[in-house]
Amino acid sequence: MNNLKVMKLTDCIFLERTPNFLAHSKLERLILHGCYKLVEIDKSICQLKSLVFLDVSHCGNLRRLPDEIGRDLKSLKYLYMIGCNSLERLPNTIGNFESLIELDIIDTGIKELPDFIGNLKLLNKLKIPKKGIKELPDSIGNLELLIELDISESEIKELPDSIGSLESLIKLNISSTIKELPDSIGNLKSLNMLDISRTEIKELPDSIGNLESLIWLYLSESDIEKLPDSIGQLKKLKVVEMTASNISKIPDALWAIEKLEVVGAMFVSDFNGEIGNCIYRNRSLKILSLQHGRIYAVPRLPESLIQLDLSKLYMDTFPDLSNLTNLKELYLTFVQCDSDGESEGPVEGDPMPLRIGSLHGESGGEFDGAVEKDLPRWIGNLSKLESLILKSPYVTALPTDISLLPRLKLLKLLCPNLRCLPSLPSSLSELDLESECVAALPTDMSSVPPRLESLLLTCPNLRCLSSLPSSLGYLALRKYKSGGSMEGEDLSNLKTLRSLDIYGCAFSEIRGLDRLENLQQLRLTIFDCGNLVEIQGGLPPSLYELKIERCGSLQKLPDLSSLKELREVYIRGCWKLNVEAISSFCSEKGVEFKGDKTNQREKTAHLDANSDMDLREKTDR
Repeated sequence: MNNLKVMKLTDCIFLERTPNFLAHSKLERLILHGCYKLVEIDKSICQLKSLVFLDVSHCGNLRRLPDEIGRDLKSLKYLYMIGCNSLERLPNTIGNFESLIELDIIDTGIKELPDFIGNLKLLNKLKIPKKGIKELPDSIGNLELLIELDISESEIKELPDSIGSLESLIKLNISSTIKELPDSIGNLKSLNMLDISRTEIKELPDSIGNLESLIWLYLSESDIEKLPDSIGQLKKLKVVEMTASNISKIPDALWAIEKLEVVGAMFVSDFNGEIGNCIYRNRSLKILSLQHGRIYAVPRLPESLIQLDLSKLYMDTFPDLSNLTNLKELYLTFVQCDSDGESEGPVEGDPMPLRIGSLHGESGGEFDGAVEKDLPRWIGNLSKLESLILKSPYVTALPTDISLLPRLKLLKLLCPNLRCLPSLPSSLSELDLESECVAALPTDMSSVPPRLESLLLTCPNLRCLSSLPSSLGYLALRKYKSGGSMEGEDLSNLKTLRSLDIYGCAFSEIRGLDRLENLQQLRLTIFDCGNLVEIQGGLPPSLYELKIERCGSLQKLPDLSSLKELREVYIRGCWKLNVEAISSFCSEKGVEFKGDKTNQREKTAHLDANSDMDLREKTDR
């Protein structure tokens, strides 16, 4: 064993003290990861002159390392102490680790970073714990080879000016408690990633424009209120993320950065979503996502875009996107105009008025004096489009050209006044339709989209479900009001159906489910299926999950004893069902039962609103 080079004692949960290492003088790697009861490391570790790698991570009871360790282990390059929450200080000799490259003290109990940390001349990665350390020593600037500094989620409140001396620093993750960046940050000429997400920083210093190597800038969930014009000097910047930020306006200087590829923003303040006209000159922009910002006009956008997401469009017309022939994903959300039928700002784009309707409210597609519109025909030119999500109170029809989109896979239409669907592309695999006005599906639904696997319908006035494609694996019906029984809806051709959801439908009975050969999930959440009295006939033999909620009139279920694959039954808010008998049956058969254990109405009269299962979670972005 004299030639042993690697000793791995991972997860030796009963180890309280390491063995004597004198017999293993050639050891290069020592791994004590997860030895939770380890209290002491034998001092003989200091004789391991060849030790390069030491990992004592998640040794929760380890209180200290031998003080001599830094003096003797001249070859140590990697030291990991992650999760050693009982370890409150670094050994006094740590400054002597002249070969140390990586030091990770995340989630330790260390309360102070000693000044001699600056002696670790070869250190290139330093990660600071979340709690305890409240400041960085000025000597941090002596770490000339430091490549990565991670103080995210720590209690450090400010950065020393010496941070600007880290000429090799490539990646900097800032603490959430820091409120200001020093001007010296602009001296980090090698920095290509700056993450100040979840900080209290309100503005970036003008010197930020001197970060000539910066590629990624993350500002999400920060208090940043504005971007300096100097941001336009970041010639190599490719990605800017501003999710849940307080930024009120994006400067034109950002749009002018020629190598910019991704701008992602979701605003929490009253954001003015003005997009600079100079954006068209950008030939690299691939992803533009501006969510929850007031957008009054959309200028000509660069052809390089492959994903466009614009929500809160305060426009009476569609923007002209006909040139975006490389677009793969398009998400547009229009905000309804005011009572005069006018938006609250200027308009730019293709006029699409068909006629003025004397329409009102949300009752099936009527709103006073609003201009009705079709989706522009240029949509048919976007031959690479794969996903289209449109939310608009104005759209009443889709152009037939939509059927010409050869790659469209996802079509989500949240358009309450949409009156009909044209033929759909044969490539479509998922359709989510929400409309108060659609009364019928396309007659060729069963043949044209052979790849359609998922169909979600929130169409209260839909008259029938005839001609559904046999390729469906998932079918969801919401607020379906046709007739009093589902018996007339022939679903027997859906041989590959794996999941059927029925939400808030006006059925009094459901029949014929036993003809669905491959059905695996049946959820009658029925948040509002108050008319449902009985599920008649048998249930599919392959059924493994039965979920019924808020069916106050439901009195009877089919026999469950023949369902050999059944694994879970969930029943809640079904006052007239004998849930005690169902629960008892499940217990006998080894089937998991969830929900009400009795049918005492008062025990579940106040159902938690969070239990209202939102069918649309499946397709939310």
